[in-house]
Amino acid sequence: MTTNCHNTPGTPVTFPPVTQVTKWTGGPGTGKTYTLLKFIEYERDQHGTDLKDIRFMSYSRSQMLDVRNRIKELFPDSTEKDREGHIKTIHGTALSSMIRSHHIEPGDGKDMVIQEGRNPWAYVDFSNLYGLKYDPKLGKVTEDEDDILIRGNLPNGNAFFAINNYLAANMWPFTSWPYAVHEMGIKIDKRTIDTALFHKWEEYKRSRRLYEHEDYCKKALEVRPHLPGKVLIIDEFQDVSPSHNALYEMWRDQGTFDQIYLAGDDNQSIYG
Repeated sequence: MTTNCHNTPGTPVTFPPVTQVTKWTGGPGTGKTYTLLKFIEYERDQHGTDLKDIRFMSYSRSQMLDVRNRIKELFPDSTEKDREGHIKTIHGTALSSMIRSHHIEPGDGKDMVIQEGRNPWAYVDFSNLYGLKYDPKLGKVTEDEDDILIRGNLPNGNAFFAINNYLAANMWPFTSWPYAVHEMGIKIDKRTIDTALFHKWEEYKRSRRLYEHEDYCKKALEVRPHLPGKVLIIDEFQDVSPSHNALYEMWRDQGTFDQIYLAGDDNQSIYG
């Protein structure tokens, strides 16, 4: 880190605090989450760190729920609300920071955030509007679900939304969608979609105040809301997308966190 300091004569020079980053790598079953919890125990015992000072993030919801349950042993006086507020997925942290800073209004709860696997009505409606074949039973299709993508028989609507998610996660422009098709290995008749369709999907969501996960991650990167805390922890770091990594770097560089702990497996990195 390069620091430029300017001061008038007689004024003490001050430097911004330096955040310490500890990276723990290991393969499956090597106890990466256990190690992160031991780091939390160390922070608690050595520095008096409370749960309210910690931001623990995980890539997947299942891992997040597991950590919420396990961390009760370290902070037995914490409430369920405390654990829900400080242990989230990466995109969940981005959303809560946007709501807390009033850049996104809470809206009407669960219907504000749309996911194919949970509330696919918007995907069905958009597909009907533009003549796309969409099967809501397939749920959310992502680039790491090779068993689905290799078959190459996705309806063009499901393929379209998968491509859109891939573009957003990689922070690529809509014009890169043919390259995304190639990278993902999806077999699709390219005559059924075009760049304009991606813009129409964005306008559809914007006009209805709907957000996919990557939408509020992108918005957070634009407005850069402050994330309070002293210790930042991210598990499953090998799974983070370029957009999630950009969020991490934004939080790392905001100058708030004294200590950051990351755990992951370099050999299983989805995005490299």
